[in-house]
Amino acid sequence: MKILLQHELANPFFNQISKLTFINQASTTLTKQYGYKQLFYQYINIKNVPVGAFDVESLIALYENKSVDKMYEYICLFRLVDILGYMYSNSKTNIKTVNNGYTISLSETNGDIQFNFYGHKGLPDAMLTYQTSFSRKNKKYNTFSINLRPDITLTIKTKTKVIYYHFDSKFKIGYDGSNKDEDIGKMRTYCDAISNTKGAFVLYPGKQFNIYHRPRDFRFQGVGAFPLNVNSNINDKKLAIILAKILIHYSDL
Repeated sequence: MKILLQHELANPFFNQISKLTFINQASTTLTKQYGYKQLFYQYINIKNVPVGAFDVESLIALYENKSVDKMYEYICLFRLVDILGYMYSNSKTNIKTVNNGYTISLSETNGDIQFNFYGHKGLPDAMLTYQTSFSRKNKKYNTFSINLRPDITLTIKTKTKVIYYHFDSKFKIGYDGSNKDEDIGKMRTYCDAISNTKGAFVLYPGKQFNIYHRPRDFRFQGVGAFPLNVNSNINDKKLAIILAKILIHYSDL
């Protein structure tokens, strides 16, 4: 095959063809005409292969051409990573991105985005994952009912069990500057349906920390909403304190 290709490429015709620098992906010839569309389909499949990140150029590409909601989702993920990274001195990162021919995105396949934090100084082993899919058929990520996919999942690994906390990013606020009530309903679904879940919280660009249905023995269970703003160190510190209390609470179990 290699010899045949080299023979064909030696044809003087190819000397008149310049290097391809741009693909018009809206072209009807590429997307509909027989022959061209098959080659274009194979090209898209190749570009869809997960690749490792992140240098500066990769991060810039990651945020380009994204909706505000998706950008905020990424901000929430990496903000939680930063907070946990500050608490833990030993961590391991596994990140894969997907290039679909139009833009680069974080992979949403189970296991492709993992931030592992190794227990020390009273903190348990923990892992932060992105877009983890929970289903009835999945023994590791199990639900009692429908399939669910929280934006971000914090997995706490104790001596005897695995405990989940889920976070959904919501780039919206209510009329009073608080979270939207309908988003709390989805958090309740996570708590009721996903096995071993102790808490589920909305991350939103507001100001109020709200926690509902919390038990008396530990207030950071149940559902609620935590503010996460791009330029608010105060809220970051409060969120860091909450995460630390959650981790320490389960460290001896």
